[in-house]
Amino acid sequence: MTQACLQLPIVEANRAGRFLADWRETRSAVALRPGACSGYLVITTPIAEGEKFDGLQASIAEQPVIVVAEQWPGDRQRFTLAHELGHLLLGGRLSAELNEEQACNRFAGAFLLPASTLRNQLGAKRHMLEIQELYLLKHEFGLSMAACLYRAKDLGIITPQTHKRLSVVFSKQGWRKQEPVNPCPQEQALLFQQLVYRALNVIKLSAAPASRAQPADFVTA
Repeated sequence: MTQACLQLPIVEANRAGRFLADWRETRSAVALRPGACSGYLVITTPIAEGEKFDGLQASIAEQPVIVVAEQWPGDRQRFTLAHELGHLLLGGRLSAELNEEQACNRFAGAFLLPASTLRNQLGAKRHMLEIQELYLLKHEFGLSMAACLYRAKDLGIITPQTHKRLSVVFSKQGWRKQEPVNPCPQEQALLFQQLVYRALNVIKLSAAPASRAQPADFVTA
């Protein structure tokens, strides 16, 4: 893959979040092994204790680079990687009313935990979720419990009130800083190429105006 891949046309909004129906392939594609491949470079780096850094994406001498902090649990690393990939793919292609950070968060959620998969796991509508369910989702899909909870809210599986109620539990238990029981293992370095190829192949690209991108398109994937 060459630098030209970053100069793709506007993302057709109503398809931008529909990533990888087969979640097993999705999970195997999202990996962090550092190294250069096909024009992309992924680097893990140690960060001093207390530093609030997850990752970033940039271009250095026309080389697209994603940097991910190496000390975080695997679920946080994966979300960061998918989020920064979202910046590479969606940056400059969103309508003015869309917040890019929020869009990239939704991109990451849709990429790691597609809507059909989560609905199959939880059902279309729920009045409440059990903490154990979120824990099992975390270790099944490599996404934090908090991110799984937020994804359920975004997809309308639970109401905002239920999300708020459970978020209060997370805060009181100190789970926003460290989620309970076993963390997801840190990723051990696979090349980034497969992830990029899959994302680019699944996103349908067209010359449609950026104004076609709407916030809901990054929720319903």
